[in-house]
This record gives sequence, structure tokens and C-alpha cells, in this order.
Amino acid sequence: MSNFFILTLIFNLLLSSACNENNREQATTESNKREMYIENDAKIFPDSALVQLKWAETLISSGDTSKAIDVLLKFQEKIPGDTRILNALSYSFTLSKDTVSAISYLEQSLSNYPNQPDSELELAFLYQLQNNKKWEKTSADMIADKVNQIRSSRGYFIRGVYESNQNQIQKAIRSFDSSIMKQFTFTDAFIERSILLFEQKKVNEALNGLYKALELDRKNPDIYFLIGECLEKQNKNDEARNFYLQVLELYPSHQGALKNLNNLSQPK
Repeated sequence: MSNFFILTLIFNLLLSSACNENNREQATTESNKREMYIENDAKIFPDSALVQLKWAETLISSGDTSKAIDVLLKFQEKIPGDTRILNALSYSFTLSKDTVSAISYLEQSLSNYPNQPDSELELAFLYQLQNNKKWEKTSADMIADKVNQIRSSRGYFIRGVYESNQNQIQKAIRSFDSSIMKQFTFTDAFIERSILLFEQKKVNEALNGLYKALELDRKNPDIYFLIGECLEKQNKNDEARNFYLQVLELYPSHQGALKNLNNLSQPK
């Protein structure tokens, strides 16, 4: 290899590194600018729930959950009972691992406006974390809803997750089947069902569910990852590799995809 070629290669590597560093700095700068604009809007429009929610969301994205909670609590003092704020507070307290507060705000939200299937779903999961049997009544009430199919679907999903955690696999699969029957576009039910089927070595069935989930959600890296694992189990390593690469396009630091790609690159 000539000295000229080596020098050219080194120059290109340094240039590439510098460009990547500049791109990272530019992205950070742009992110900081957006945060400043949103914070400024929050000060200009202190009575707008949408603006305050956007500000809290930005703070959570940057990792400052405690400040997001402060923003939401101050706004809640102005307009008590706002469902959006109560739900955001519950989510923020869940992130900060304060389950008691998270449950309290969700219960307030559902008391003000009962017809919130996703909030009921979240509340039931929080009850399960506390080993609180209230989750069973929540799930049963949702399943019994003959009008709101989405709510009924979520009720079966809650039950399926509990059964899965209790290692009642066949019951869990049936519950996820019922969830899908009530709402055939419920991506999470397809995913959870496929995970259980994969663990039962029913790889083809798992793949069928995951491909359906992928039709419903093309932006979920975990679906691509699970498909990759199924394909790898079938010794379709080239196809599996392609799916892991798609995971990294959506989520570059996905540890599972990085690990599996590394394993596939190792000589047998």
C-alpha cells in the first residue's frame, strides 16, 4: 500500500470524524434552540394547556422529569381537573418511579372523564405493579363493555399481560387473541402474543403476528428486532441481518440489535 494511499485514507477518516462531530454539535444546538423557543412560549402563554404540555414533554425528552412535574403542578393549580394535565402528571410520576402519585393522578383523571381506555390500561398496570387487586375489576369492567370495542380490547390485553407474568402462557395467548378480535389493529396485542409464541418455539405463528404488527406500525424498532430473532431461529441469517439493520436505522443504540449483528458477524 503506497504512502499516498495511507495518507489519503487517514485524511478521509479525520474528515469523516470531524463531519460527524460537527453534525452532533449541530443537532445539539438545534435541540437547545427548540427548547429555548418552547420555554419562551410557555412563559408567553402561561394559561395554555397545550403549550405547557409541550414544554413538559420537551423537559421529559431532555431527561429533566422533575422540572416537568413542577411545570405541570403549577399549571394544575391554575386549572384543577384538566384531564390532559392529570394524565401527563401520572406519566411523569411513573417515569420518576413514584407509583403512588402516578395512580392518584390517573384516578383523578378517570373520575373526571371515565371514557379513557389507554388511561385505564395504564392504571391497571400500575395496580399490578403494586399487587393491588383493583386491576381485576378494572379489566373486567373494560371487557364487559359491549359498546366500546377498543376499551374491551384493552381489558383483555391487561388480563393477558397479567397471565403472561404469572406464566399462564396458554391463557395469556387466548386473552391476546380476544384483544385482537375486539380490535384487529391493536399492535401491542400482536407483539405480546408473538413473543409468547416465540418462547413456545412456534416461530412461524410468531412471525405471522409480527408481520401483521409491522403492517400496522412501520416505525417500531422492536417489531423489526423480534422478526430478526425469528428469522435467525429459522437460520435465515441474511434476512435476519437486514431486519437488525432496519432496527438501527430507527434506533441506533438498540443493544439487542447491536449484539445480534455482532454475533452474526462472528465466524462459525
